[in-house]
Amino acid sequence: MQKIKYKKGFTLVELLVALMVGSIILAAVATLAYALGKVNDASNDTSRKQAQIRSSTIWITELIRNAKLICGTPTDAMVVWRVDVDSNKKINSDELVYIQSNSARNKIQLIQYDRPASYNSAILLADIQSGAAKQSLDSNCKKTSVDLVPQCSNVSFTIDNPTPQRSKFASIKFNIAENNITRKYEICATVAGPSFNLLSSTNTIVSGDDD
Repeated sequence: MQKIKYKKGFTLVELLVALMVGSIILAAVATLAYALGKVNDASNDTSRKQAQIRSSTIWITELIRNAKLICGTPTDAMVVWRVDVDSNKKINSDELVYIQSNSARNKIQLIQYDRPASYNSAILLADIQSGAAKQSLDSNCKKTSVDLVPQCSNVSFTIDNPTPQRSKFASIKFNIAENNITRKYEICATVAGPSFNLLSSTNTIVSGDDD
């Protein structure tokens, strides 16, 4: 008579243990994937911010190095006379560049203006330094704004001379949060060939060589 052999299967306890171990492994894999995703996001965010800082440093350094004068540092801004387009030894609206922080002080922006036919008067250094020039430019000229550093804080502008238009050295300091750590940055630049010869004894722009 032939004997029938039965193969032993998994017991209920063994199945429950296997399911529990599998759940633990799946949870560990999901946690690891989430952690790797967060690390990758943080790395991408840091890389993006570092790229913005490098690009902004090049822009600002070249702008100041090739400028004619640093005109002033009104509230939350630094104003640069970048070039005398028509060689008339006067500052016009399309020759100025404002490097400034926004009202929330969490961006560094570059502001430029056009020169409409209806607004062709020279801009005084005193008006730039008091802020009156910007109010007039905002009202009368088309403004172009570029965010150089869009996520920063504690922006400050420093120059090396109490008389702004006699300054050669400029510094912009700001903080940036990277991976929940606040880091301090500074962009420094020097005017290579300042046009001090265009300043009178009272530090105003002269209108000609005979002034």
